[in-house]
Order: sequence, then structure tokens, then C-alpha cells
Amino acid sequence: MKYYLHENKWEDIEDYLKNNDVIILPVGSVEQHGNIYRLEQIRYYLRKLQRMLLNKRTH
Repeated sequence: MKYYLHENKWEDIEDYLKNNDVIILPVGSVEQHGNIYRLEQIRYYLRKLQRMLLNKRTH
């Protein structure tokens, strides 16, 4: 199974969940931060956190 949910087929996820009970879904909101930040700013930090957790789990 690939690490990112969107890169998998639903069958792969179903098989994964037979032996595992954790999936990390980085979810954020789209909110206005003024004209300083991009709209994807929250998503960027959530993906960074996801990678950190993944590295901690695999090492």
C-alpha cells in the first residue's frame, strides 16, 4: 500500500485496514489569511505534519 490515501485503490485500503487500525487524514480548512498567505497554506502544514508522523512510524 502506498502512503498517501489518494494513491491507493479502495481494495488496497480495505486490505490495509484488516491488519491496521490507523489512517492519518490531513484535513484543513480553506480560510482567508489576508493577502499575505496562499490559500493552500494550511494544507502545506498538514502535509508536513503527515510526513513527520509517517517518518516517525517507519523509523
